[in-house]
Amino acid sequence: MMGGVSSRFLTAAALIAALVGVPGPTGAAQATAATAATAVAALPRRSVTDRVALAATPSGHGYWIADANGTVIPFGDASRLGDLSGGRLAQPVVAMAADASGNGYWLTDAAGTVHTFGDAPVLSGLPAGVALNGPILGMAATHSGGGCWLLGSDGARLEVSGSISRSSPWPPRRRATGTG
Repeated sequence: MMGGVSSRFLTAAALIAALVGVPGPTGAAQATAATAATAVAALPRRSVTDRVALAATPSGHGYWIADANGTVIPFGDASRLGDLSGGRLAQPVVAMAADASGNGYWLTDAAGTVHTFGDAPVLSGLPAGVALNGPILGMAATHSGGGCWLLGSDGARLEVSGSISRSSPWPPRRRATGTG
């Protein structure tokens, strides 16, 4: 069962990376990802499905694991930068992404609210008037490190940054079968 959980973490991370054009993990980052199952096993016993997100530090020597309640646990060279534990969340946390410095990260909930920790830039949130067609499922930092992409359950990508937010497209245009 633990192998299934770690493979879901890695599969989701690879899918999000592919959608936003980020290369997959290599070298130390691969080794860090390979130790995710060990880290999950070391966490206090709770429902395994509570663990919803994994984000690596830029060095590849550490990572954070987040659960649906907003608790974030650091490993390796990842610092404890805060979390949402102890608070009441309207929606469960579904994803996280580290900022470029490795000294901050974002958590997002199913409704697309982005929570900022450490030195990660404070993000503007969803564009005014955007109605989600379904819950947010994933998140990845943008190439610039100044924001993140949110992935909707309907396949839509939404860029959220400190100064602008734009959808691409929202709702998504459907591609013809076989074109990617």
